[in-house]
Amino acid sequence: MTRLRMGFLAAAGVFTAVAAFAADTPEVLGTFGEWTAFAEGSDAAKLCYAASAPIKKEGKYTSRGDTAVLVTHNLNDGSFDVVSIVAGYDFQPNEDVLAQVDSKKYTMFSKGDRAWNAENKDDKTMVGDMKRGNNLLVVGNSTRGTRTTDTYSLSGFTKAYEAISKACPRDKAAKKK
Repeated sequence: MTRLRMGFLAAAGVFTAVAAFAADTPEVLGTFGEWTAFAEGSDAAKLCYAASAPIKKEGKYTSRGDTAVLVTHNLNDGSFDVVSIVAGYDFQPNEDVLAQVDSKKYTMFSKGDRAWNAENKDDKTMVGDMKRGNNLLVVGNSTRGTRTTDTYSLSGFTKAYEAISKACPRDKAAKKK
């Protein structure tokens, strides 16, 4: 079953336009290599995420918004390991986005400027691959037909993931109904 996962926000420190993404200033849990870990809210309403900006952006575009990859733990809805992409443009409707961790490929669905895995199991597998991997490549097409390829370093991902897992532990999550 497809999960449309909205509601998590892009990260401060990774972007220049933080206010456009986050209502509250998140707490920075730490910066680890190319990744920064954040937490927002408290108790059962806490949201934790690791975020990174691309180390390389390719494509024939004249202007583009902020881009990022995030891995989110949301205690409020009990979701963990949610991988999402922020493209900096609206993706071509009804067209998949390719994410590749080293040689392992994932097909993600998109809505607006975001992309996600369709299944929980794909997120869990992708997070495991990200812990062991070196780079994440994201390939998508904008509504204008511009193809982009973004490269993210996975240097520091494991430590950032550990930081968000400590700040938002699974045993503190709200029980799913």
